[in-house]
Amino acid sequence: MRIIKVQVVCLVWMLLLIMGGTVNAERASVDEMDLVCENWLTNVISKNGNWAGSSHATIASVDEIVDGDLVLAHCYHITPQGYVVVPVLKELPPIKVSSDECNLDVTKTEGMALLIKEYLQNRIESYIKTYGSLDAVVPSNEEILFKAAHRSQWNYYAVSNMEFKASLTKDIVEQVGPLMTVSWHQREPFYNYCPIGYEGNRTLVGCVATAAAQIMKYYEWPPFGYSDHTYYWGGDNSCEGGSTPGEWLSADFFDSFTWSDMPDDCFGTCNPEQSIALAELNYEVGVAFEMDYGVCGSGVFTSDIPFCMNQFETKFRYLDQMQQRFREGLSAATWFDWIKDEINDSLPIWYFITSHSIVCDGWRIFDDSLKQYHMNYGWDDGHNAWYTLDNYHCPDPEGCYQSHESMVIGIKPNKGVMFTEDTTVGWVPFDVSFTGSSVYTVNTWQWDFGDSGTDDIPAPVHTYEDQGLYDVTLVIDTGGDTLSIQRPQHIIALADSLVGSDISGSKGAAVEMIIYERNTVPTGEFIIPFDVNGSLNIKYDSFSTEGCRTDYFEKKEKIHSDTWVKQYTIQLLNSTSGTSPELEPGDGPVIKLYFTIPGAASSGQEDTVELNGYGIYLPSFSGSMLDYAPITFDGVVSYNCCNLRGDVDHSGGIDVADLTYLVARLFLGGPPPPCEDEGDVDGSGGIDVADLTYLVARLFLGGPPPPPC
Repeated sequence: MRIIKVQVVCLVWMLLLIMGGTVNAERASVDEMDLVCENWLTNVISKNGNWAGSSHATIASVDEIVDGDLVLAHCYHITPQGYVVVPVLKELPPIKVSSDECNLDVTKTEGMALLIKEYLQNRIESYIKTYGSLDAVVPSNEEILFKAAHRSQWNYYAVSNMEFKASLTKDIVEQVGPLMTVSWHQREPFYNYCPIGYEGNRTLVGCVATAAAQIMKYYEWPPFGYSDHTYYWGGDNSCEGGSTPGEWLSADFFDSFTWSDMPDDCFGTCNPEQSIALAELNYEVGVAFEMDYGVCGSGVFTSDIPFCMNQFETKFRYLDQMQQRFREGLSAATWFDWIKDEINDSLPIWYFITSHSIVCDGWRIFDDSLKQYHMNYGWDDGHNAWYTLDNYHCPDPEGCYQSHESMVIGIKPNKGVMFTEDTTVGWVPFDVSFTGSSVYTVNTWQWDFGDSGTDDIPAPVHTYEDQGLYDVTLVIDTGGDTLSIQRPQHIIALADSLVGSDISGSKGAAVEMIIYERNTVPTGEFIIPFDVNGSLNIKYDSFSTEGCRTDYFEKKEKIHSDTWVKQYTIQLLNSTSGTSPELEPGDGPVIKLYFTIPGAASSGQEDTVELNGYGIYLPSFSGSMLDYAPITFDGVVSYNCCNLRGDVDHSGGIDVADLTYLVARLFLGGPPPPCEDEGDVDGSGGIDVADLTYLVARLFLGGPPPPPC
């Protein structure tokens, strides 16, 4: 089923009233329409005690709703607030729409005004086509085009106000609900994670997903879902004029739902955290139901409702007791009693009508002839209203069909076994406090923390000592029944790092510093800032990921540089379009930095390559599971004068002059070698007679060459 694109902005009552009646039909006079409106106000105030907070509501003005020169209805504007729409045709309900919470601009060409006009146009055109004109009277031997009950209601309301007041019953209204306070819709921010469709626009959430998500919000359940789901979406084919290619859509339901960040409504006032929470829930429900997403309407086929029920139960941890019941062939009394039973148990109902899915969350009885249920349409609060039984609103110009009508009952959270914790992320070692719960009496508790640790009490504290991703499992025995729950990769124990290396080089040499990383969770982005400080004055040249774990990343760029203070930041991103996976947990080289040592370098000089960040540029690892800052360890670049051990005079080769230089140094008080390491011929860590012996052997006795620097 799909929904039409409609945005409405106020709460309305759409009351299609049922009573017995005759078969006559004709165009209502202005006086009759005025009486209907006045008596409706009297009726509402009598039953509810007020209209928009006032016990003296009156008609302030009236507008005609027209189609060309044809008057379709009168819209009465009420003081202090609200409106009542009375159709001109007596075979339609005398009160088509009324609201005491908002006003109606009949000149608008969208939203509620458009819905009302299209409905009236369709009905009146059908009547004129069948009987010739609005003034035609239906012969008593012909089938009523719409409902005879509507004419009966005209007879009931189109009387003097005094007569109408005398007919009012004093019975107290029976009412349960509305159960829900939520009023969500299908656009921003709810659709922020839905796929892109026709002409680059975001596709709608879909009424089936919106209705289910609102029921979940009512229970604020589950704290997290179960498993994951992937399906192929065939692309957006919802709009006339074009379509888009399909793609695979996936969702992981194990992540937590932050119900505290999901307000009852979001009329452009949601903060980023709320927008993310709302979008995540609605998208994950849509993926679970394999929503056929579209810019002009998203939905599922009615034949797929049982599949959606199963996904509701299994992916979102609801009891395996949902039932779909169908309206066709049942009496109104039986149907209403079923609704009452569910609502009396505080269970909202997942309701399906022509072209739409909604939530039924209340019932009330004015008297024996007027029974109503409350429907939440998931349309920005515009149709969250009380509807007379079998006279709800369908977003289809042809109206509603009982053959399309059904409801899913028995929607209740499965709280057989559950657990919470005070944290899921920490730097090792760290403690996690767990708390198990169940609606049943528990005989035994058995915890498995994923790192070989276990416990058998309801609320254990466990210490994670080692880095890793850990599954947590709780198994309980309730006296014969064993229930279990597991959260894969639930605890993230971090020991993640960004580590520089120590390197050295000679004057004018190009050197390579390898930066290593360790990531516990899948990582799609690395931000690697570094700044150079010290006495060596090296020059940064470039970077590379060749031979690194990140070599397949699609985006690798320097996003900041300041050569004056030697500060640089590099971004490595796995993909800009979802075509490359995140880097799996592990460790190894992440990037290589290249520097040049100056030609004027001297012994003892070095620079530190600091990785802990500067200003707004800080090291970070980011991925689908977690964004965080790693521990950093700096690298060091030092000047190394040693090119050839044994070249004591630093002339570029080993010869007798080096032997003379070394003898003078050891026995005659000569100067130290230009490079101490080159004078340490045997590589022992210092200059002594052993070096002289090594050098003599090399020059005159065919001894081995000195070890490398």
